Amino acid sequence: MKKILLTLFQIAVTVGMLIWVFHDPNQRAKMAEALRTADYRWVGAGILSYVLVEVFAAFRLANSAARAKNPTQFSAGRRIVSYRHVL
Repeated sequence: MKKILLTLFQIAVTVGMLIWVFHDPNQRAKMAEALRTADYRWVGAGILSYVLVEVFAAFRLANSAARAKNPTQFSAGRRIVSYRHVL
């Protein structure tokens, strides 16, 4: 129930912000003009940069998950030493 309420709250905030941003016709006209005069090479560079950030974040997450399941040789060696010390 808590998760559903949080999702509904997020949707309500998003819709409210979109209504607030786009309610003014003058502001919409300015945004349309900015899009018409934009250099799309920069827009493409920005989108490409964002995609690369997400790809590298996915690799980082996969790498950290793999390390959590398979500890590095150094940490495995430390565990063996500590077990030998106990024995």
